[in-house]
Amino acid sequence: MDILSHGLWGATILRERKLVWWAFLAGLAPDVLGSGSAFVYLLTIGKFWGTGMWQLLPAWTKELYHFHHSLLGVLVYLIMLSLFLRNYRLLILPYVVHVLMDAFTHSSDSLDRLFYPLESGANIHGLNWWEHWWIMALNGASLIIINGVLILRRRVRQ
Repeated sequence: MDILSHGLWGATILRERKLVWWAFLAGLAPDVLGSGSAFVYLLTIGKFWGTGMWQLLPAWTKELYHFHHSLLGVLVYLIMLSLFLRNYRLLILPYVVHVLMDAFTHSSDSLDRLFYPLESGANIHGLNWWEHWWIMALNGASLIIINGVLILRRRVRQ
Protein backbone atom coordinates (compact mmCIF):
# COMPACT_ATOMS: atom_id res chain seq x y z
CA MET A 1 0.00 0.00 0.00
CA ASP A 2 1.12 3.58 -0.39
CA ILE A 3 3.06 5.14 2.47
CA LEU A 4 0.43 7.76 3.37
CA SER A 5 -2.20 5.05 3.80
CA HIS A 6 0.09 3.18 6.19
CA GLY A 7 0.38 6.27 8.36
CA LEU A 8 -3.37 6.90 8.25
CA TRP A 9 -4.12 3.30 9.21
CA GLY A 10 -1.67 3.61 12.10
CA ALA A 11 -3.47 6.71 13.38
CA THR A 12 -6.84 5.01 12.83
CA ILE A 13 -5.85 1.93 14.81
CA LEU A 14 -4.47 3.88 17.78
CA ARG A 15 -6.83 6.78 18.24
CA GLU A 16 -5.51 7.73 21.68
CA ARG A 17 -4.65 11.44 21.51
CA LYS A 18 -1.17 11.18 23.00
CA LEU A 19 -0.27 8.36 20.59
CA VAL A 20 -1.95 9.38 17.35
CA TRP A 21 1.08 11.09 15.75
CA TRP A 22 3.42 8.37 17.01
CA ALA A 23 1.00 5.79 15.57
CA PHE A 24 1.08 7.62 12.22
CA LEU A 25 4.90 7.45 12.25
CA ALA A 26 4.91 3.81 13.38
CA GLY A 27 2.72 3.02 10.37
CA LEU A 28 5.37 4.60 8.13
CA ALA A 29 8.32 2.93 9.91
CA PRO A 30 8.81 -0.20 7.76
CA ASP A 31 9.03 1.90 4.58
CA VAL A 32 11.13 4.67 6.10
CA LEU A 33 13.54 2.25 7.79
CA GLY A 34 13.50 -0.28 4.97
CA SER A 35 13.67 2.04 1.97
CA GLY A 36 15.36 5.09 3.46
CA SER A 37 18.87 3.80 2.80
CA ALA A 38 17.92 2.96 -0.80
CA PHE A 39 16.64 6.48 -1.43
CA VAL A 40 19.76 8.03 0.10
CA TYR A 41 21.91 5.76 -2.07
CA LEU A 42 19.99 6.70 -5.25
CA LEU A 43 20.27 10.40 -4.37
CA THR A 44 24.03 10.12 -3.88
CA ILE A 45 24.56 8.48 -7.29
CA GLY A 46 22.19 10.99 -8.92
CA LYS A 47 19.72 8.40 -10.21
CA PHE A 48 16.74 9.04 -7.94
CA TRP A 49 14.11 9.18 -10.71
CA GLY A 50 13.93 7.21 -13.91
CA THR A 51 13.49 3.79 -15.34
CA GLY A 52 15.66 1.07 -13.95
CA MET A 53 16.43 2.85 -10.71
CA TRP A 54 15.56 -0.23 -8.64
CA GLN A 55 18.11 -2.28 -10.56
CA LEU A 56 20.81 0.18 -9.46
CA LEU A 57 20.29 -0.64 -5.79
CA PRO A 58 22.92 -2.75 -4.04
CA ALA A 59 21.76 -5.99 -2.42
CA TRP A 60 22.12 -4.64 1.15
CA THR A 61 19.37 -2.04 0.58
CA LYS A 62 17.00 -4.76 -0.60
CA GLU A 63 17.90 -6.90 2.42
CA LEU A 64 17.10 -3.98 4.75
CA TYR A 65 13.73 -3.57 3.05
CA HIS A 66 12.94 -7.27 3.44
CA PHE A 67 14.04 -7.27 7.08
CA HIS A 68 11.81 -4.32 8.00
CA HIS A 69 8.86 -5.94 6.19
CA SER A 70 9.21 -9.28 7.99
CA LEU A 71 8.05 -10.82 11.24
CA LEU A 72 11.68 -10.73 12.38
CA GLY A 73 11.63 -6.94 11.93
CA VAL A 74 8.38 -6.82 13.91
CA LEU A 75 10.03 -8.81 16.72
CA VAL A 76 13.09 -6.52 16.82
CA TYR A 77 10.85 -3.44 16.83
CA LEU A 78 8.74 -4.92 19.67
CA ILE A 79 11.87 -5.71 21.71
CA MET A 80 13.16 -2.15 21.22
CA LEU A 81 9.80 -0.71 22.29
CA SER A 82 9.71 -3.01 25.33
CA LEU A 83 13.23 -2.07 26.39
CA PHE A 84 13.21 1.67 25.74
CA LEU A 85 9.59 2.82 25.45
CA ARG A 86 7.63 0.40 27.60
CA ASN A 87 4.55 2.67 27.76
CA TYR A 88 4.41 2.84 23.96
CA ARG A 89 4.39 -0.88 23.13
CA LEU A 90 1.03 -0.42 21.39
CA LEU A 91 2.98 1.24 18.58
CA ILE A 92 3.78 -2.27 17.37
CA LEU A 93 0.23 -2.52 15.99
CA PRO A 94 0.62 0.02 13.14
CA TYR A 95 3.96 -1.60 12.26
CA VAL A 96 2.35 -5.06 12.08
CA VAL A 97 -0.59 -3.78 10.02
CA HIS A 98 1.86 -2.18 7.57
CA VAL A 99 3.83 -5.42 7.16
CA LEU A 100 0.66 -7.48 6.64
CA MET A 101 -0.89 -4.99 4.21
CA ASP A 102 2.26 -4.93 2.10
CA ALA A 103 2.43 -8.73 2.06
CA PHE A 104 -0.85 -8.77 0.14
CA THR A 105 -0.54 -5.56 -1.90
CA HIS A 106 2.91 -6.09 -3.48
CA SER A 107 3.32 -8.81 -6.08
CA SER A 108 7.03 -8.24 -6.63
CA ASP A 109 7.84 -10.13 -3.44
CA SER A 110 6.32 -13.41 -2.37
CA LEU A 111 4.68 -13.87 1.00
CA ASP A 112 7.96 -15.53 2.01
CA ARG A 113 9.14 -12.00 2.81
CA LEU A 114 7.16 -12.27 6.06
CA PHE A 115 9.51 -15.03 7.20
CA TYR A 116 12.76 -13.36 6.14
CA PRO A 117 15.52 -14.64 6.16
CA LEU A 118 13.83 -18.04 5.81
CA GLU A 119 12.25 -19.09 2.53
CA SER A 120 9.57 -21.72 2.07
CA GLY A 121 9.59 -21.67 -1.72
CA ALA A 122 5.81 -21.24 -1.68
CA ASN A 123 6.06 -18.46 -4.28
CA ILE A 124 2.67 -16.93 -3.36
CA HIS A 125 2.34 -13.30 -4.44
CA GLY A 126 -0.07 -10.51 -3.62
CA LEU A 127 -1.49 -7.90 -6.02
CA ASN A 128 0.25 -4.60 -6.75
CA TRP A 129 -1.97 -1.87 -5.33
CA TRP A 130 -0.80 0.60 -8.01
CA GLU A 131 -1.96 -1.71 -10.81
CA HIS A 132 -5.47 -2.34 -9.46
CA TRP A 133 -7.58 0.78 -8.91
CA TRP A 134 -10.09 -1.09 -6.75
CA ILE A 135 -7.46 -1.80 -4.06
CA MET A 136 -6.87 1.93 -3.52
CA ALA A 137 -10.63 2.60 -3.76
CA LEU A 138 -11.32 -0.05 -1.11
CA ASN A 139 -8.49 1.28 1.04
CA GLY A 140 -9.67 4.90 0.82
CA ALA A 141 -13.32 4.01 1.37
CA SER A 142 -12.40 1.88 4.40
CA LEU A 143 -10.38 4.70 5.94
CA ILE A 144 -13.17 7.22 5.36
CA ILE A 145 -15.96 4.96 6.64
CA ILE A 146 -14.12 3.73 9.74
CA ASN A 147 -12.91 7.20 10.73
CA GLY A 148 -16.32 8.69 9.96
CA VAL A 149 -18.07 6.15 12.17
CA LEU A 150 -15.57 6.70 14.99
CA ILE A 151 -15.92 10.49 14.80
CA LEU A 152 -19.74 10.31 14.75
CA ARG A 153 -19.72 7.88 17.66
CA ARG A 154 -17.54 10.21 19.70
CA ARG A 155 -19.83 13.17 18.95
CA VAL A 156 -22.95 11.23 19.94
CA ARG A 157 -21.36 10.34 23.29
CA GLN A 158 -20.56 13.98 24.06
